[in-house]
Amino acid sequence: MKKSVCFLVVISMLLTLLAACGQPKDSSKDQTTAKTTTAVKETTKKEEAKPVTIKAMFWAQETKDQFQKLSDDYKVKNPNVTIEWEYPPNSDYKKILSTRVLSGESPDIFGAIDSSFYKYVRPLDDQAWRSRALSTSNLSMKGQLMGVPLTYAALVVYYNTKVFADAGVTVMPKTYDEFLALCESFKTKKITPIAFGMKDSFVHNTIIAQLEQAFSAKIPDNFYEQLYFGKDKLANYPEFLSGMQRYLELYNKGYFPEGSIGLDYNSVFTMLANGKAAMCIHGSWLPGFVAGINKDAELGAFAFPDGSGTSSIAAVNDWNIACSKDTKIEKDVLAFFDFVTEKENLVYLSEAWQQLPTFKDVEPKMTPVMVETMNIVKNYKNTPCFYVDVPDPNYELAKLCQEMFLGKKTPQQAVEAFDQVCQQYKDSKKALYEE
Repeated sequence: MKKSVCFLVVISMLLTLLAACGQPKDSSKDQTTAKTTTAVKETTKKEEAKPVTIKAMFWAQETKDQFQKLSDDYKVKNPNVTIEWEYPPNSDYKKILSTRVLSGESPDIFGAIDSSFYKYVRPLDDQAWRSRALSTSNLSMKGQLMGVPLTYAALVVYYNTKVFADAGVTVMPKTYDEFLALCESFKTKKITPIAFGMKDSFVHNTIIAQLEQAFSAKIPDNFYEQLYFGKDKLANYPEFLSGMQRYLELYNKGYFPEGSIGLDYNSVFTMLANGKAAMCIHGSWLPGFVAGINKDAELGAFAFPDGSGTSSIAAVNDWNIACSKDTKIEKDVLAFFDFVTEKENLVYLSEAWQQLPTFKDVEPKMTPVMVETMNIVKNYKNTPCFYVDVPDPNYELAKLCQEMFLGKKTPQQAVEAFDQVCQQYKDSKKALYEE
């Protein structure tokens, strides 16, 4: 009897199992459940991740909206990460950043405004996006890539197309003498030939960088490092003196606005935007500023004929973001850099800023004048801007040029005085420049 009962129980269990196996399995439901479970786990993991705040500092006020958008987009994917940006005034940025860096309170991310900060950044040559980046010569120091290059700036001559058309100018100058003749023709028509001002000294640097192209095209590759460490001098190069002499020539001939020594940054752009000046020797960020002042202003561009015979323009990586070597959250900063350098984000930045791209795979839609600028960059030799590769003394150069314009110094004396300033600065900032 017991054997019969056991036999029946076993048979019953087998039938139940066979019935279950015979039912069709809903694999899609299982997959959906698995995916949902995985997504919930990943979301929960991110939500439970330790909160991270990345402190960032940048000098260009006009980047606020774009950096904020990227930061917000990044937070959607990384809820535990908050990026806080601050934008000191352009004129005070380097002083404020230097103070923070040297006091051990460096932001996690900052714009490395020149190579003087090379000792205070985390080198980025080992990052995956590095192979996609274009020229980064001025963002490197002693073999270290200092930051993520976000914009490439070319210094060219921008001109108001209406002013040129009204003056009957249809052919752009190809030589320096032709450029002087063009300036003279505008002057005789009571039109300011070149919008320019020196109240904000960094504006002065944009014009002298191009006037010094004959010098920049011939100097040794390691000149700036030699200058930093007191092993070379500008007075050793007659091409630099020639550039200073041309600068004084343009001033003496009256090709700059009246009162140019006291003219500020915005006034320079406003003159070009409203047709009060014919041209402006400036960087490729200028068209965006002009459009903001006068949306109806149309600009054209041509390469400044520096007379060196090298067909070169001053060009440089301009806006960049660097990782502080002292940050306690390096992994989070580098992860954000990976996000920024995704193709779609770089395209967004280039189009929003209307700035030249710095990565091989980025092809933004640009305005006609920026397309002209890109073509100039492609067709001319690009050499580093003098003013970017020299640290704080480049602001002292503006003061020396003012003295030169006022007849207090000759071009030769201004060059020699500038060499002295470089050496004095190097001696006073050993923490930044010692080898």
